[in-house]
Amino acid sequence: MIPTATMSDGDETGTLKDLSKLMMKERTLENVFQTPNHTTVVGNVGNSVTLPCAVNMELKYGVITWTRLETANNPLTLLTVGDSDYSTDTRISLQPQKRKDEWNLSLRGLKLSDSGVYECQTTTHPPQNIRIILEVKEAYAEIQGASERVLKSESTLVLVCQHKNATFTPQYTFWYHNDRMINYDTQEKVTVEETPKSSKLRLESVTVDQSGNYTCQPSNMRSDSVIVTVLAENKSPNALQDKTSNGNLPRPSFLSLYIIFLILNYAILCHKPYST
Repeated sequence: MIPTATMSDGDETGTLKDLSKLMMKERTLENVFQTPNHTTVVGNVGNSVTLPCAVNMELKYGVITWTRLETANNPLTLLTVGDSDYSTDTRISLQPQKRKDEWNLSLRGLKLSDSGVYECQTTTHPPQNIRIILEVKEAYAEIQGASERVLKSESTLVLVCQHKNATFTPQYTFWYHNDRMINYDTQEKVTVEETPKSSKLRLESVTVDQSGNYTCQPSNMRSDSVIVTVLAENKSPNALQDKTSNGNLPRPSFLSLYIIFLILNYAILCHKPYST
């Protein structure tokens, strides 16, 4: 006869209590943080970001600490303990609390090297944490179209500059002709139209003097430039083509034509059959 295990009323009660404690523990671990784990924050070089860490005030979470996890180029770094800044990097600090359940970390003057994983942790037993992923990108300007433009005088020049990788709207976008800023140059019929994602430069009735380098420079972004050539009225874009292109080949001289004529006549005489 195969023996079977039996459970007494006391054992059953103890097991239910253990299951209840385990469920309460899992629920507590899940509810300490209101901020989702593995939240991704994207920022631009030179700007500021806030890494979120919100907790449930109804639970005892102890002391909050922020740590930057170790990478190939950076060691494990303790940043804050409670409401005190622990890092020697003055760009990093605990954000002033508007609510007692917010323990957000502030980073100013972002660098590409600030990218990484940051951990917000409580001193509960066992300790609980969430990880925030910071991605730092360099925003840059990009003028649409070719890097060199050719147009006739008295025509209209339009340049559109887009803001790439930008997580913010620049405070300004300056346009330069060579080294001179021209945004407000009304004498040369310049207009600039701004949108959150781009800037458009428009020049009416351009002249040869307006040839040169045009640069788009948004705030806190890498600039972009194009070369503009304005032709005089008696010239055309075809005048800029390579001298070796069709229509510009040197004409053969009279002497070379005469030599070719003699060679052809000699070839004909050599192949002419003798009469009998």
